[in-house]
Amino acid sequence: MFYLNTTQYDPRLVTDYYLMGSSKDDWYKAIGSIVNLRRSTVAYDTATGRALLKLAPDLRYVLDHWTTRVRPVQESGRKVCLCIEGGGQGIGFCNMTDSQIEDFVEQVRLLMSQYSFDGINLWDRNSGYGKEGMPPMNTTSYPKLIKALRELLGKDKLLTLTDYEEPTEYFWDTAATGGIKVGEYLDYAWSGYCDEKEAYQIVDPYHQGEAGVSTLHPRKPISGLDSERYFESRQVLTLLRTGSPCCRRRASWLLQPQIPRT
Repeated sequence: MFYLNTTQYDPRLVTDYYLMGSSKDDWYKAIGSIVNLRRSTVAYDTATGRALLKLAPDLRYVLDHWTTRVRPVQESGRKVCLCIEGGGQGIGFCNMTDSQIEDFVEQVRLLMSQYSFDGINLWDRNSGYGKEGMPPMNTTSYPKLIKALRELLGKDKLLTLTDYEEPTEYFWDTAATGGIKVGEYLDYAWSGYCDEKEAYQIVDPYHQGEAGVSTLHPRKPISGLDSERYFESRQVLTLLRTGSPCCRRRASWLLQPQIPRT
């Protein structure tokens, strides 16, 4: 799984990421089956009160050149999804009204009809909750949005979630989410923790307390989502536990910043 900031990189770069294999016949293997393009955000229109889906200029340029910039990534066998994040204006997935959710989902529908995305990734960070004049966070609007997006996307498109801090910490509790089992509407989820000031953290809500699992960032399982669909950190943890020297080396490699093969 990749996140690619189109302000800095051409999406075609991901086709140059490889992992060393264990034999000379299979020395390199491509990694990253899902590519999430950034940066799109939730913006707020003060005149109308709408929550708007806003694309950064560089992302818009890439999308307008889909055939040359994005299609080669899909032709490599990867899924290309749009990552939607907070825009720092005090509005986000956790404080939208029902009418804003309906409007926002319609904006996503229009974008999906214009470009051949394979799905949507939701990462609620940097939304700027608590700004004066904006509604407080609640625990039902995000689950409602996820359910509405799944109904829009159907079964043929991916809907993924980045599990990160307060916006998703209550997704285990259906009493808080208004009875919505969030995981039933997701294809996959993974942790969004990445802090350059601390050692790599394996965040695994399904195996809290086990060796190797982060105690700095404890999480609870997302209701309706089985452990096999909460990946990335789980994959690394499995590799570390296998006992195979090759697998342990691979896990250690995954814990390091990656650079493209030249």
